[in-house]
Amino acid sequence: MAPGGGLRLQLPDGRCHVAASAWEAVAWLNASALAPAADSWRYMVRVAGQVRRARGRPIPSADPSRFLAGLAEAGWLSLEPASHGEVDPSGATG
Repeated sequence: MAPGGGLRLQLPDGRCHVAASAWEAVAWLNASALAPAADSWRYMVRVAGQVRRARGRPIPSADPSRFLAGLAEAGWLSLEPASHGEVDPSGATG
């Protein structure tokens, strides 16, 4: 994931989000959770543990880009670079 390139996430339930950064994507995932964690770090640690228990696969939880890539590899979400023009330079996303 190239810095500043933006990301498009799609969850298994069909919800999509375009984020300007991996941090923003993780914050959106946390805010969208049934029981959000106090912050993005705690969210990544919690979800990484859930995936490890469910799939027997370790997920990196110290870096948001590697965390998202690990979730995509485990099949918990779809992750791809955002198309040109999808990420607003002001930081607003759709």
